[in-house]
Amino acid sequence: MKKFKFRLEPLMRYREFMERRKQLEVAKARSDVISCERSIEETRAAFSNTANQLTDDLSEGMDAARFLRVKDYLSGLESFENTEKKRRVQLVGVLTRRQKELKKKSVEKKAIEKLKLRQKEEYYTEMFKMEQQSLDDIIILREARSENK
Repeated sequence: MKKFKFRLEPLMRYREFMERRKQLEVAKARSDVISCERSIEETRAAFSNTANQLTDDLSEGMDAARFLRVKDYLSGLESFENTEKKRRVQLVGVLTRRQKELKKKSVEKKAIEKLKLRQKEEYYTEMFKMEQQSLDDIIILREARSENK
């Protein structure tokens, strides 16, 4: 029996490659979002620690120059946090877009896989019918020979 050969195998391999590439892009985008969220949390923690330290230092007494430096540092942390929040929104948008692209590529790959499976089933069904027909013909010929003897 001749083995099934899928004519669109190169296209299927290409679609699998494209899906894997999109999976990597989604993973990178997800990693970027997580990194940004971690940065925001670290900034919040630094702000909180510095604010607590400032409160303690103010209760003990603090010179004006140091107070201004700490105040500037805190405003810088706030600014950085706001920038990171905006960046996070952009990164989430990129992640969402890449997830949609991945879903599209997955659907394309699955469509070609289903086509291959359907053609394979049809091929083997047809081969089975042909094999059965040839066996039936052999049996008929044997019976015809045995009747002629």
